[in-house]
Amino acid sequence: MPFWRRDCGSCISVRTGSVIKSSKVPIQEWAVALYLMADGSKGLSSHTMAKQLGVTRKTAYLPMHKVRQGFVEKGLIVSLPNQVIR
Repeated sequence: MPFWRRDCGSCISVRTGSVIKSSKVPIQEWAVALYLMADGSKGLSSHTMAKQLGVTRKTAYLPMHKVRQGFVEKGLIVSLPNQVIR
């Protein structure tokens, strides 16, 4: 439910300024997707998430990709170098 500011007329909601701001996926599915991603120690495939959420594989991939992209943009995940140490 959006909140309209009287002073400037802009709209503020839970999604404003986050990775889910332009998503058509309901916020409840985002919450479950985030939980499933955080719960698994080895990671989660979009196929497995799609089966657990009851959505298509493409719909399950979107939250996973946006969350990972957000971590990289904030500097919380650093890309590993392409060198293999033997």
